[in-house]
Amino acid sequence: MLKKYVRILFAVGFGISAWLYIQLKTTVVEKNAAFRVRGDWTLDSLANHLETKAQLEDKANFKSWAKRLGYSRINPCFVEVEKGKDLWGLIKYLKANRYQTRNVVINPEYNLEQLAKSVSSKIEVDKDTFISAMQNDLVLSTFGLDHYNWQVLFMPNSYEFYVKSDLPIFLEKMKAAHDKFWNEKRLSKAQAQGFSRLEVVNIASIATKESHKTDEFERIVGVYINRLRIGMPLGSDPTINFAKGKSGRVFKSDLRVDSKYNTYQNVGLPPGPICIPHPKAIEAVLNYDKHNYLFFCAKEDFSGYHNFAESYREHLRNASKWHKALNKLNREKR
Repeated sequence: MLKKYVRILFAVGFGISAWLYIQLKTTVVEKNAAFRVRGDWTLDSLANHLETKAQLEDKANFKSWAKRLGYSRINPCFVEVEKGKDLWGLIKYLKANRYQTRNVVINPEYNLEQLAKSVSSKIEVDKDTFISAMQNDLVLSTFGLDHYNWQVLFMPNSYEFYVKSDLPIFLEKMKAAHDKFWNEKRLSKAQAQGFSRLEVVNIASIATKESHKTDEFERIVGVYINRLRIGMPLGSDPTINFAKGKSGRVFKSDLRVDSKYNTYQNVGLPPGPICIPHPKAIEAVLNYDKHNYLFFCAKEDFSGYHNFAESYREHLRNASKWHKALNKLNREKR
């Protein structure tokens, strides 16, 4: 009798195991798919996307097993599912992505739009919300900044975050990186040069936009500081482009643009940085070349470097060489 019950229990257990195996090992994904899971999604939202994007078979069964296997709470992540995935493998994959990370890259020269796009594409920060925060003086005041100089908070680098990270978490990490860079040694150097931290970043942002040759930063910065010291307008083309909201060649008509960032008409630094500066440009301000140059223009060899001059007459000769080379190049292109 006992053996009979054992055989029955064994048969029932085997049947249940077989049913579970069939349930969990049956293919439920009929198509390769990649999409982003948002923080406000529910299990229903996820099932709907899997059905639409990956042709998930039987949403109800998926949701039922997801709950049984401990996946009822949805965390933000990036999903890539392969055709032929079974139910067990799919739910296991989703559970493993609960603590998924991504690298947020902040590049030199980023403007607000570019930075917001980079951040929102990797973590749970809405692009428009981020832009609004960087234009909100109340938010920025907690970092000693305002909407003119939000760029000061960000150091170019690659930063790892959990995908579920929100705006406060992101800004907290940016503040930590900022504070680490602006150590006592750098702050002392800035003070010795007669500049505040904000002014250093301001000058560095202009140098960053002036040249992609980082080994030239210290000399370029030296020109701007020389101009500041004698009360001469900075005369920076990148600040004109910032005022126009458009990059490209600067023409004489552009120099009349009505803006605080017009450094041809206004003496001194503009209200704030024109981009997130290159760290080497910041270092260049702290260690700038002490020379007598007041002018520079692009070299006629199109190397990306510049000719520097102490006098305006010498500068005009350099500018003439540049324009002749540019005109020749344009003729050859035609």
